[in-house]
Amino acid sequence: MRKKLKTYNVLQIIFTYVMVVILVLFVVGIYLYGFLVKTVYSDFLSSNEQHLSTILSRHENDMQIADNIIRQVGLMGETNYFHLAEKPQNAEELKKTLKGYTMVSQFFDLLFYHYHEDTFFYHYLSSVNEVLLKEQGAEFGAISSEEFVRLAKEKSWETRFLPEQTLGGVWLENYLSDTNYVIFMRTIPSSLESTLIFMVPGSYYDELLNGDVDDKRIDFLTFDDQIIVVRGKMEIADENISSFSQIGEEKCSEYDIYQKKVFIEEEEFLLTVNKGKSGIVYGTIQSLETFHNKVITEQWTIWIIMTICILCSAIIIVLASKGFVHKVKRLSGLLNEDSIYDLNRIESGIQTLVTTYKESEKEGIELKRTRFIRNFIRGDFDGKSEAIAEAEKAKLMINYERYLVVLLRSREITDENRVYADMLEMINCKTNLEGYGIHLINNNQNLFVLFGNEIDDLEEGLRNIFEIGKAYSNDCVVACSDYHKDFSEASKAYLEAVNAFDNYLLLDNSKVIRFSDVVHKEYVSMLPHSYLQRLKQAIRIGDKKAVDETVKDICSKLDREKVSLYSFRIFYNDIIHILLSEWKCREKQFDDFYNVFTISNCLNLKEFGELLCEICYRVIDGNSGKIVKISSVVEKAISYMKENYQNSDLTMSALAEHLGVSSVTLSVEFRNEMDIKPSDYLSNLRMEKAKELLRCSDMRIREISCSVGYEDDRVFLRRFKRYTGVTPGEYRSS
Repeated sequence: MRKKLKTYNVLQIIFTYVMVVILVLFVVGIYLYGFLVKTVYSDFLSSNEQHLSTILSRHENDMQIADNIIRQVGLMGETNYFHLAEKPQNAEELKKTLKGYTMVSQFFDLLFYHYHEDTFFYHYLSSVNEVLLKEQGAEFGAISSEEFVRLAKEKSWETRFLPEQTLGGVWLENYLSDTNYVIFMRTIPSSLESTLIFMVPGSYYDELLNGDVDDKRIDFLTFDDQIIVVRGKMEIADENISSFSQIGEEKCSEYDIYQKKVFIEEEEFLLTVNKGKSGIVYGTIQSLETFHNKVITEQWTIWIIMTICILCSAIIIVLASKGFVHKVKRLSGLLNEDSIYDLNRIESGIQTLVTTYKESEKEGIELKRTRFIRNFIRGDFDGKSEAIAEAEKAKLMINYERYLVVLLRSREITDENRVYADMLEMINCKTNLEGYGIHLINNNQNLFVLFGNEIDDLEEGLRNIFEIGKAYSNDCVVACSDYHKDFSEASKAYLEAVNAFDNYLLLDNSKVIRFSDVVHKEYVSMLPHSYLQRLKQAIRIGDKKAVDETVKDICSKLDREKVSLYSFRIFYNDIIHILLSEWKCREKQFDDFYNVFTISNCLNLKEFGELLCEICYRVIDGNSGKIVKISSVVEKAISYMKENYQNSDLTMSALAEHLGVSSVTLSVEFRNEMDIKPSDYLSNLRMEKAKELLRCSDMRIREISCSVGYEDDRVFLRRFKRYTGVTPGEYRSS
């Protein structure tokens, strides 16, 4: 039996199957391991990013509150600018104010005020003269009390940070709840005559930068390359942290996290840095040992999966081998062959059956070819590979570089079937040419598509079609498109041939009428992107009125261009295909009223507009039962823009801050759900409001510009013309 199996190639087939399975398992194992490493590393990056984002969000929020406190104190005016000896009652009012601010958070527990023209520092419980403060009232671990007083009297717009250090002193110890403090101070910007001093306890940063006990991680905050505070289970030199801070200054824009692998004493770490609005650089450093340990732990999952796959494959191979041999035996029995495992004898018997079947299949092939040519011209294939695969089912080998669409018609030919058969026979005889033709009943035309690599081969086939047609009737008209390579342009090629054919009364039909010979305005991108955005937006929200208005604007735009009928056909074919593919609507319910043959029968702008509206209506009706879910962030963003579009200060950063999210999050969520950037949505909203004011009011252009949020009317004029294709004055007069 083993000799027979080897002799008739069954054993080789089984062996090949086994080798393929082994190869597949090997590839799967490599892929799973790579996928595991990639997934674990992605989680590792995300966890560090989330850890840093949490720190930044809380600390920046407290810094923003501190900034608000500084501004509020500045708004109190001259009541805070006093000499204690002259206005002691003002000191009591100031202390009450300071006490109210210290109740907000642990971050503001120690808050001091100093008027530069006076000598006193104020806390909500008491005050101290700067002489006493210097001598024994306050002691600092990193600077002298004289340097502290000098910084407090400095008139600067910038925030001044002092790194974490110990505090003490006769006066200051009365208010200390911790040993270490981070100090920052800022001159009140309204007059630069007084300073607020914040002393943040180290316990605040212990809580803020509290990582897992087992984490090999360092968290740090720096400002202007100065280390403010560091927390972690490891010790890292200050110069390393300073260099990481410089990376943050260079690489990070506002709320954009930057991550990079770094080496510290030959150990690899992941550095994650970000820069807040306050100018503080936030960073975290975690050892990649955590990532490697996670990979090692997760490798057991791969071993379990591979073991299961090997066992299942072994069972499948055994069963498949038995089943394969059994089927070969059954085939031999059905064909009455004596040699049970002789594959050559089995093949010979099957070949006899195939020959018999081909005779009955011939008529079916012609039907498949007709259907393929019609679908090809309509652009129903997503790409060249799909078209080639469908053509192979119809026994058409169209894997050529170029193709050509040909239209012909004659009123005098009586035996059209004979002419048609001669043309197909001519095409079949060509070794470097492939093609097929169909009859268009509505237009009483024959349509051929020729495929070839060389232009000379296609020209020869075109010339033979023309000669065959003329041999039967001098009245025969033959028109053709340009040569095309892109299979997705089949509809365009057909419209080119239609355009050429429509001019046969103006040209000599004693030769082939070519599209390149017809005088026409070349099709260009005539429509601004904003029109297509508006049309998609109207469909997405199911607003048929907005569809009508947008289509009307499109028609007005194209009418002003005074382009050719061919250009209208090409343009509408392109835009309809974009809409149908956008909403996955290439279904049979659209075949009853739209395809490229419908486009070829449209003769004026009104018909094109009605067809485009009907397409949009059907897409809207097809999606009417679907619930469109919009996230709360996007919904709030749209609502806020509709209420505040007239505010010229409304920017995407301000909108993101109002919503409590980052600009990146807002942009990504908005674009994913609305297929448009939030800034473009706001611009479109303003343009629509401007159009409404131009139609329904007598306001001047400058007034309309201001009322829709543009302080510079030149910017408004430029954007309005880009959006509508005309100036505001032209729009109003039309």
